[in-house]
Amino acid sequence: MALAHFYTGDELFAAKGVELARAWWLDEDTAMLPTLEFAHYSRPRGGRYFGVIEMKDLVWTLDAVALLRRTSSWTANDSRRMDSWCRAYGVWLNGSKERASRNNHGWYFAIQRASVAHCAGDTRSSIGVALGAHVDTYTTAKYITAAGLFPLERMRPRALHYHFFTSYALILAARALTSLGDEPRVRLISTALGRTLKLLNSWTLFMGRTERWAPLCQWARDYAPLYPHVIPDPQTLQKCSTLRQINAANPLLPTDPHSGVLPFSDMMW
Repeated sequence: MALAHFYTGDELFAAKGVELARAWWLDEDTAMLPTLEFAHYSRPRGGRYFGVIEMKDLVWTLDAVALLRRTSSWTANDSRRMDSWCRAYGVWLNGSKERASRNNHGWYFAIQRASVAHCAGDTRSSIGVALGAHVDTYTTAKYITAAGLFPLERMRPRALHYHFFTSYALILAARALTSLGDEPRVRLISTALGRTLKLLNSWTLFMGRTERWAPLCQWARDYAPLYPHVIPDPQTLQKCSTLRQINAANPLLPTDPHSGVLPFSDMMW
């Protein structure tokens, strides 16, 4: 609804989007509590903190809310209540055990925390400091090797999947940092991801798989030209060209969440 209003200017779309946002976050009878204590299929006593990663797409919905805030259907009271929800959820999130995760869970936690902080009205500098600190720590050789491997994902049974999944998180972090104007850390991520992209190129060609390539092809298109030292090799570009031909027959929305780039952040942040 937020996108439909953005592209058409039709307030009917905004009104419906605001109605949905109020039902999910703001109305007392239906609103989600600002925690994820039991947000996982397995719900032992005391909660299960892995539920945080299941909420990773919150960054998309909060970006949609940022668009809705600009419409006439959104009220000052809506803003106060939305800010309050995000602050409360941010407090809970910062106290979650997921904060200490060092693998893909940690990356998705950091991105979600940045998005929630932005929603709550935190300053750009404070958001950048928190996200930047995560990038500084987890792009070191201990967590991304010179060959492009993620050691904590390599040991998992579905190592290929988790390398793609973690790469996607790094792309989102780079997108947010681009919006925050943190060029040095975008370059830091691009250098690390450039190695991983080439590694995944070899793996994926060997296994004949294509379904996870969209995010990395998006990276190759939008970021690699800016950083000549991480331009993908010809095999990667050929793979992406093949995918574009496939997708031309079955097009996705350009703002599909799995395209690898947040659609609104450059406008909102």
